[in-house]
Amino acid sequence: MKGLILKDLITTKKNLKVVIAIIVFYIVYSFAFKVNIISMISIVSIILTMSTFSYDEYNNWDKIAMSMPVSPKDVISAKFIITAVLSIAGGIISIICSFIYSFFGTSDFTESVLSTIGAVIASCLVCFISIPFFIKFGIERGKLICMICLAIAGASVYFVYKSNILSSDMPTYIIVTALIAAAVLITVLSYIISVKIYSDKEF
Repeated sequence: MKGLILKDLITTKKNLKVVIAIIVFYIVYSFAFKVNIISMISIVSIILTMSTFSYDEYNNWDKIAMSMPVSPKDVISAKFIITAVLSIAGGIISIICSFIYSFFGTSDFTESVLSTIGAVIASCLVCFISIPFFIKFGIERGKLICMICLAIAGASVYFVYKSNILSSDMPTYIIVTALIAAAVLITVLSYIISVKIYSDKEF
């Protein structure tokens, strides 16, 4: 599985210029308009994850992978691991940039770290939710279907927020615990579904 992860790392390296350009944009925008959006750097992992699937699809990598001594679980595990690694790497860069940004007195460092952690978790979940669609329908159709599903999920979250279903009197630790449990559940379900789809797919 290490070879599969290394392969994806090499693939993401090809998009290094684009990644650097996006990071520079967020940093310049934050300093120019005094609005800290540096935490959004971790969202770059979504683009990089998509690029690994695009590369695999373009080069018919899955046919090659299935002829090698690797299992569908190995292939999917590698995708989930590389997604987490890229998101965390983006988060670390965000925290470093936020630390520098805080010296100018325009942003609270603690708040920036918390927003970065939230962005890392969100980017991971978006990628994890997307992976089954990419495997089932291919990168192009998968992106479209995933965007529709995420839009529905976003609308549902907004509805819950506006309808006050979650009482403001509810202890913070209960809300945080529920969110963590939901994130873990989504990740596990996405992994299981992805392995099932990949195992049943004909390459």
